[in-house]
Amino acid sequence: MTIRKVKKGICRPRPFKSAFKAVSNKNQSIGRPEFGVTVKYGKVIFDAGNEYNPDTSTFIPKHDGVYSLFGSILYKRGSLKPDEVLLLLTVNDFVVFAGSKVINSDREFITAAAVKKLRKGDKVKLVASSHVSGGVILKGCSTRFKGKRIR
Repeated sequence: MTIRKVKKGICRPRPFKSAFKAVSNKNQSIGRPEFGVTVKYGKVIFDAGNEYNPDTSTFIPKHDGVYSLFGSILYKRGSLKPDEVLLLLTVNDFVVFAGSKVINSDREFITAAAVKKLRKGDKVKLVASSHVSGGVILKGCSTRFKGKRIR
């Protein structure tokens, strides 16, 4: 019988899995033009790291890292006037990316995406605002918020 010698290796912990996707499960009015509202993404499709809170529509990472973040809304105009809609990706209430579009048709998509270095405990959410009252963010898979840790 031959005994083989086992080489000592470096034991590395498995990287933490962080990924989530949520969609809107109800229509949401934007309200008065001068105020932004937190977009509600209440239906969780998956949440690998248990870091997304559907009650507040906030992603709070448990680990430092670089994250890819994406949000979108399907917006229905509330009047016949053209409307400029902003979708703001915020970290701890500071805007890190803004997507905007002038809406001339009945409904359109607005998106915001960023690759951002986040720290444990940062609060990431999406805020929408409109220049004309009466617009509605429509529910469904087109209104979604997702992200994943890429490094």
